[in-house]
Parts: sequence; structure tokens; C-alpha cells
Amino acid sequence: MRSLASDAAIADVHTMEELVMRAMAEPRLYVILLVSFACVALVLAVLGIYGVVSHGVSRRSQEIAIRMALGARAADVMRLVLRQGMATVGVGLGIGLTVALALGTTLSSLLYGVQPADPPTLIAVVLALAAVGLVATWLPARRAVAVRALDGLRHE
Repeated sequence: MRSLASDAAIADVHTMEELVMRAMAEPRLYVILLVSFACVALVLAVLGIYGVVSHGVSRRSQEIAIRMALGARAADVMRLVLRQGMATVGVGLGIGLTVALALGTTLSSLLYGVQPADPPTLIAVVLALAAVGLVATWLPARRAVAVRALDGLRHE
């Protein structure tokens, strides 16, 4: 610049890398906040599912003990608890998927390059939440199977 116009006033000189970083700072902040809130929501979902299923299992401990005393196998009891817990997760996933599809056009204005009904994204989210729900349901189911029949019958 000095060779072309030596008397020109040059101020606020930055590299292209600095300009790109400044331009991307706000979108990067939004992505970090979005990911942070999504992680908090996922943790709350896990705790909620675990709490509801665990409470249901503890309330039904006598019933589970009677089933075990009458000869139900541990795998059958585990399957029963998992099926009931995952039914609740399935209803939640269905409602969430419906809301996501309904609000997809609104969210598409905020997300660059994502279609309102992006199948790979929706499938990944449903699978991830189903896996999280399975783990949150499996823990109380495992605890229900570990209870001895006699201890469960003496409980009340």
C-alpha cells in the first residue's frame, strides 16, 4: 500500500484470518450454547427416565418378588421392566419427532445447510435418545432382578 500511495492514511489493518475469526465469533458462540443446552437436556432426560422407571420398579417390588417366587426367570422380569420403560420412551420419541417436524421450518432459518426434515439428523437423534432411554431403563430393571424374592415379600 505504501508503494502505491505513500501519503494515504492506513488504519485498522488486520489479516484475513483475523477478519474471518471475527466474522465467525457470533455463530460459533451460538453453536457452543446450542450444544451445551442440548447436553443439559440429554442429561435431564436420562435422569427423568431413570427416576420414573426406578420409582415404578420400587413401587412394584412386591409384585416382582411374587413373580420371582412363583418361578419367573430373571430374564422375563428384566424384559417386562424394559418393555414398559421403553414404551414410555417410544411415546416421548413419537411426540418429540412430531414436534420437531412441525417446527422444522422455523428452525431451518437458524441452521445453515439443514433441511426442515433432514432424515439423517432425525434418525441419528432418535437412535441416540432411544439408546439413552434403554440405558436409563436397564439400570432399574437390573436392580429389580437382583432383589431376592423373600426380601421383596418381607418388604411390606
